[in-house]
Amino acid sequence: MLERTDGTFSIDVSDNKMSTTLSARKPSGGSKPLSLKDVSAAILALGLEPLEKEQIRDGVLRWNRSYSRVLTAVPLCEGKPAEAGTDAEVDWDHPCADEESATLLRERLVGAAGLSSEAEFPSDQAQWLVETSAQHIICSLVPGRPPTAGADVFGATIESAAGSGPTFQLHENVSRRENDFIAQEDGVVETVTEVDGGGAVTIHLRVHATCRSQSRWRLTGWRHT
Repeated sequence: MLERTDGTFSIDVSDNKMSTTLSARKPSGGSKPLSLKDVSAAILALGLEPLEKEQIRDGVLRWNRSYSRVLTAVPLCEGKPAEAGTDAEVDWDHPCADEESATLLRERLVGAAGLSSEAEFPSDQAQWLVETSAQHIICSLVPGRPPTAGADVFGATIESAAGSGPTFQLHENVSRRENDFIAQEDGVVETVTEVDGGGAVTIHLRVHATCRSQSRWRLTGWRHT
């Protein structure tokens, strides 16, 4: 004996509300047919966005006219994922001193006049040294791509995190103009980078103005402000 079952349908929304599907079954044994009007009303009642109404209607009608009894997980609507912002980057505008030149620069710093920031940023902790000239750009902060908000299948906005980037702590003889960091005196650039327990990055930056000397380093190719 043929089992009698009414026509049925279900609309399933994913747990993260980023996709929605329609499943349906035709009746058997002469039972109550599936009402396409009821299916349409149920879909519209959910308030899905965006909803390709014509495409969905045509697909359901083709299935209803076919010999297939079951319509399985046909996509109705998909959300738009949010995109996180990218991290800012530091573009160092001149070459770092090689090991030999850095050693000579460190030796010059030992006998140089002290700076008020020495207590916070001792010269012997400098991780990166190079000679510079007044009004030359030491480095630039290149902003990351901003985050792009997304939306779920109901049109609710999904926010995304912005990228991170370093914080600059400026000491003697360095100024900032927008995203450029500029030497205010001839001298030796000293930097040190700190990373705290949460991963936040701080770059200490200064120019030791008393240390300028004629050396084999040249400023060819450096950008001037």
